[in-house]
Amino acid sequence: MDEARREKLEQALRSLSPAKRALFERELERRRRAEAGAERIPRAPRTGPLPLSIAQEWMWRQHERDPTKCARNLSAPLRLVGPLRPDVLEAALRLLVDRHEALRTTFVVEDGVPAQVVHEHLDFEFVRAELPPSERSIDAIKTAARRFIERPFDLERGPVFRVSLLACGEREHVLLLVMHHIVTDGWSMGILARECSVLYQAVAEGRPPPLPELPVHQGDYAVWQRERERRGGFERGLAYWRDHLAGAPPAIELPTDRPRPAAPSFRGAKVPVALSGALTRSLKGLCAEQGTTLFTGLLAAFEILLATCSGQRDFVVTTVTANRGNPDIEAVVGLFLNYLPLRARVQGTFRSLLADVRDVTLGAFAHQDLPFKKVLDVVCPAYDDSRTPFFEISILLHNTPPARLSFSGVDVEAISLDPGTTRRDMTLEWTERDGALSGFWQYSTDLFDRATVERMARDLHTIVEVAVERPDTETAELSRLLRGAAAR
Repeated sequence: MDEARREKLEQALRSLSPAKRALFERELERRRRAEAGAERIPRAPRTGPLPLSIAQEWMWRQHERDPTKCARNLSAPLRLVGPLRPDVLEAALRLLVDRHEALRTTFVVEDGVPAQVVHEHLDFEFVRAELPPSERSIDAIKTAARRFIERPFDLERGPVFRVSLLACGEREHVLLLVMHHIVTDGWSMGILARECSVLYQAVAEGRPPPLPELPVHQGDYAVWQRERERRGGFERGLAYWRDHLAGAPPAIELPTDRPRPAAPSFRGAKVPVALSGALTRSLKGLCAEQGTTLFTGLLAAFEILLATCSGQRDFVVTTVTANRGNPDIEAVVGLFLNYLPLRARVQGTFRSLLADVRDVTLGAFAHQDLPFKKVLDVVCPAYDDSRTPFFEISILLHNTPPARLSFSGVDVEAISLDPGTTRRDMTLEWTERDGALSGFWQYSTDLFDRATVERMARDLHTIVEVAVERPDTETAELSRLLRGAAAR
């Protein structure tokens, strides 16, 4: 490259925001890795317990301080209508357990440090029961499902998942699958749904399982990640997050309906939220004009609401990433997700806030592979476990169709269920489906009344309506609008 072109490129790079520059550098790094071949995760010897990944260890410690011991139970209740073959389903599930080591893992403590033990074989109970006609209403089924979900797991004895199939007559069943978060995440639940569908069909037809052998498992990833940390592989990401979060307040101080308890109960509830198809399209269109995504628009509106309620203009909101950039773990069941703390500085117009949020989001996703726990260790080394910094307010957007079980001739429908628990003060979770947004606002009942959260949901809707109509409205004016409406 000649000197003039080099100087021009350097000037262009200097003109980029830190977030865009980080994304550009990460893309260069991704291309270098692609050319050289992705860093492979080696198989670790199974001569004894394996370390936990950083996310798993954090999840284990959160479980230990949870008085309910069920706030980290993930569930997927399903209604199955049609000629289901329970014996075939059980056989398919047992093949899944044989395939994924995470489902054969238990957890021990050695010298005060948790570790995972992978078993060659770990049996599990496939509970089958017939519901009497008096208990087949949707409310009765949800009550039974909650009881099943809320039973704590013994991480040391295992297994850390359980399955129940409730018959509601010959052609209708309710399938309850519950797993502890330490061995699964949202991506993993999709893997299980797809593979169970494939295995069910193979068993039903008497064919060998058609799934290829997995190159690695959850324990291999944990060993590789710990070795990567030991080699200094986190240093570049730590520098970014240290700069991004410098001086950020560790919490958003929302007014609560009750004082914060010394120890959280992890009890929670949900309020439904929705944007019409027309409003969703308008918000997507505005975001596209600004060269950004629907998630950015939802986050910007949420930040204005939080700023209005708290009086803070500088704070952090967390989101979640699947963290499956390494192809070796794309099809592996386990806990791989990561939390990304997104710095909010609410100022200017809604349009300018969209640009700021876009840059912050790009920078965060460019450094998404650094474990959240390591970010906390660097930025807030002396934090109190009873209230995790940057973690208590979260927003998610699911914009791809969830994987569903698919059995020949059987209609499968998800059962919407409020588990009655929460791991944070608030989580706003959106799903885009058929051109419209819907979801729920999960909140801690230790802190908030339902009426408070319902009012916040209405205020958020108002922000989006005004923002798409008048995107050059000042964020301070949007806050005044909400405060004025509350005073009336």
